[in-house]
Parts: sequence; structure tokens; C-alpha cells
Amino acid sequence: MLDGRTDGVIVTSFTEGSEERYKKYSKYLKILTMTEKIDNITSVHFNEKKAGEIAGEHLMKAGCKRLCVAGGWKNCGRVRGFIEYCRKKGKEVSLLIEEKFSGYYEDGIKLAKKLFEMRELPDGIFVFNDLIGVALISEIKEKGVKIPEDVSIISCDNTEICLYTEPKLTSIDTKFKERAEKAIENFIKVAKGETVKDVIVQPEIIIRGTTKKGVM
Repeated sequence: MLDGRTDGVIVTSFTEGSEERYKKYSKYLKILTMTEKIDNITSVHFNEKKAGEIAGEHLMKAGCKRLCVAGGWKNCGRVRGFIEYCRKKGKEVSLLIEEKFSGYYEDGIKLAKKLFEMRELPDGIFVFNDLIGVALISEIKEKGVKIPEDVSIISCDNTEICLYTEPKLTSIDTKFKERAEKAIENFIKVAKGETVKDVIVQPEIIIRGTTKKGVM
């Protein structure tokens, strides 16, 4: 890419070290991110912090008392949003976070193992993404714990995989199709050297069977 074989890159993922890499290569390549805003790099992303706040609000309305966030990293927007919202409401949050985390199913299996090592099982879990959510559902049900009666689970992204679990997975819709279309539109402008404004899309919750109905 640095040889000029592409017009640039649309970046769709954000993992440990991504921020430093994108800053470095933005000096040589035209980059548009679909992640949280990084310096002056053009972005089309969803409001990560709002996603966490929505998840916290929903779990608390469902009557959950022992709240937990599974996956991600402490300074991740959705994790911060969840923790800060819960703390404002007087609830502390347990953290299930692996040092090396990429957001795949295997990470969810590792987190599930940690979950059952906790002194008291949470009754409300916000997971980093849908794949982690699917892994937790599988492992939790295998232990005989009922969802959502014993533990409610809400994930983030609202991908099609949410429809294949039993019960179906409640998730935060991050409007990926809308963001992808806008990212392509804006990247074409960036590639032409035009200046474009950042786009922030607001997420919304899609309620399914892994969370209890509100009791507040």
C-alpha cells in the first residue's frame, strides 16, 4: 500500500495498538476509520459511549443488581459508557477483561471460564460484541444457569448471529450498513483530497430473549 498500489484504506476494526498504527500510517496513506475518532483521521463511527449507556440502562430496568462487562479493554468507549452510567446510578461493575483480546468466539470461552470463577455470578452482563455473547450463552447454559431468569445478557453490534442463539440475543444495533455506506461515500471524497466532516451514528437497542422485561 505504501508503494501507491491503493488509494487508501477504510479501517473497520480496533484492537490493542491500533491507535498507534493508524496514526503512523496516516502520514503516508489516506485512511478513514469506522472506529472511535483517532486524532485528525476522518471517521464514520457509532457513539461507542452511548452504546454502553444504553446497555447499562436496559439491564438496570430489567432489575439486574450484580452488573458485569465482559470483553474489550478499560478505555474502550462502550466499556467506559457502561461503567460510568452504572456508577452514576450507584452500581459498581465487575470487569471480565483479558489482557490480549480480539473479540472472537474463543475469547468468549476464556471469559466464560473467568465468569464461573467469580465469587458471585452476575445477573446482568454487557458483552463487547455478539460473538462474545454467543460464547457466553453456550457456556452459561451448559452449566445449567437459566437465561434470562438467572442472568441477562446484552451484546453490541446486532449482527445476524443474534438470531441463532436460544434465546435470541438482545444487542445494541450499531447501524453497520448505514455506517459502511457513508464510509464509502466519504472515503471517495477523501481519496480525491476533499475535506469531509466526521459522522457519528447513534446506536439503538434491539430487545430479544436474553434480557428480562423491565421491572422498574
